[in-house]
Amino acid sequence: MAKLNDKNKFSLISILFTVALLGCTTTNNEFRVIAHRGASGYLPENTLASKALAYGMGVDYIEQDVVITRDDKAVVFHDLYLERMTNVREMFEDRARNDGHYYVLDFTLEEIQTLELITRKNKFGEEQFPDRENLSSLSTKIPTFTQELSMLTSLNRKTGKSIGIYVEIKDPDWHLQNGKDISAIVLSILADYGYENQDDDIFLQSFSATELKRLKKENATQLKTIQLIGENSWNESPDDHNFLRTHDGLASIAKYASGIAPRVEHVITGRDENGNLIV
Repeated sequence: MAKLNDKNKFSLISILFTVALLGCTTTNNEFRVIAHRGASGYLPENTLASKALAYGMGVDYIEQDVVITRDDKAVVFHDLYLERMTNVREMFEDRARNDGHYYVLDFTLEEIQTLELITRKNKFGEEQFPDRENLSSLSTKIPTFTQELSMLTSLNRKTGKSIGIYVEIKDPDWHLQNGKDISAIVLSILADYGYENQDDDIFLQSFSATELKRLKKENATQLKTIQLIGENSWNESPDDHNFLRTHDGLASIAKYASGIAPRVEHVITGRDENGNLIV
């Protein structure tokens, strides 16, 4: 079995991405490095600074998490709710839902852009990633999807590179239940930037098998799609993710997606006596 030390872990997602492609032509020597939320091991996740650093590091793809505001604007932000990564409680104390969360969907883009990003905290209120550069020296606003695409498009044009994007449509089932067709909004923006064909440097990913099927059938997208596979306990979609990991589940995915992105723990069996990952 292969072993990965900590120096290799940045490339682990690229390994999973490569071996998981379904129906695509690859070889064992083809690897793609995907910058998860940008250079998130160095700078705060999903900020333009994090994405620019990832670009400069020479990755193959840069990931965007996309959620929708009340006025149908797409912003790049990982969570459906704002309190773990912004000062929303200080700015809009009375705007939480009954479950205590301040959802992006309940705020206009103008309101979102008044918020300041803060360092992500864990459940104990401590900094979750203390080794990252401090936010005080960086842009601390939530970027829109169009802002990020404009930056990356400009960088590709100026450098002559073709660094791709890897877009996660966040919880499309939940967005639909709340009256927002996030996929239609995302596809429209992507088309404005020339992302429409199977050969374009883009992958669309989602935990929702239902939505990935809808992308192909109802939205008739030609873009490559990736089925994210997590745990049922995460409640990321109504689909049975235990089934998706079976032989029959993988066969079903092959009918509507270009590949899979399993949880790391689904392919890593543990660590050896030296602390190296075993896959």
